[in-house]
Parts: sequence; C-alpha cells; structure tokens
Amino acid sequence: MKKHGAFWMHLYPLLLFAIIVLSLLFLVMTGTGLYSAVVDSQTRNREARAALSYLAARVHAADAAGAVSVGEGPEGAALLLRENADGETYETRIYLYEGALREEYGTADAALDPQDSERIVDAKSFSIEQVRPGLLVVSTEYGSADIALRSGRGTGPDA
Repeated sequence: MKKHGAFWMHLYPLLLFAIIVLSLLFLVMTGTGLYSAVVDSQTRNREARAALSYLAARVHAADAAGAVSVGEGPEGAALLLRENADGETYETRIYLYEGALREEYGTADAALDPQDSERIVDAKSFSIEQVRPGLLVVSTEYGSADIALRSGRGTGPDA
C-alpha cells in the first residue's frame, strides 16, 4: 500500500505541471486568435477610411465648375474629374474593375483602358450618385460618404 501512495505522490506534481502547461498553451492560442481578429478588423477599418477619404480628397482637389461628373465605368458608375492643361482636357476616372477600385488618367476623349489603371483599394462594390447639384454620395462596401462640391455644381444630367 505504501508503494501505491508513493507513486501518486510523484505523479501528482507531473500532472499539475501538465495541466498548467496545457492551460498556458490554450491561453496563448486563444490570445493569438483574438489578436488576429483585432488586426483584421483594424485593417478593414483603415481601408474603409482610406478609400472614402481618398475619394473625397480627389473630388475636392478637382472641384471646379463643370469638372466633377458621374459617368459609366467597366463595372458600373465612374467618377470623372476633368482638368484643363495646355489647351487639352484631361480626365481622371475612378471606377470598379475586377474586385478593385481603380484610377486612370488620360485625355478626356480617350476610351477607358482598365489595364492602364492604378489600383486604389480592393472593393466589391462602388457607386456614386449626384443626389442634388453640389452633393455627391460615394458608396463602397466599406460605407458611404457625402461629398459637397465647393464649386456648387458638377456636370452631367443631374447638375
């Protein structure tokens, strides 16, 4: 009987140590999963703010009478920003193409060429609407932003 008690007396610290190690391993794995979820959420939030802020900044930078309009892109609406330089009219086009919001710059009369565009951010949806003269609503899956035109009017059928 004495040997049986001695066996458990030596086994008890090992079992306790194993339980502590397994508990710590579980806590580390749980913490890693939570940390990963928080980082993913922060990344999505940062992309949302960056995409909408970028669009608002581009509109405000191009804001002049008749310079901002809504057109058609390859997969829906496109934001068209016109400028005149050296007697030529140039256009920046922002639109959705193959899962990304893209920006293209060229002469206003040139056809859209998504292969020459620059990726802004991954996006599944993009819409832009001129709800009244001087107010655009831009939406992506990240949210929407109301953009007031300082020039007071855009161009196009709703202006």
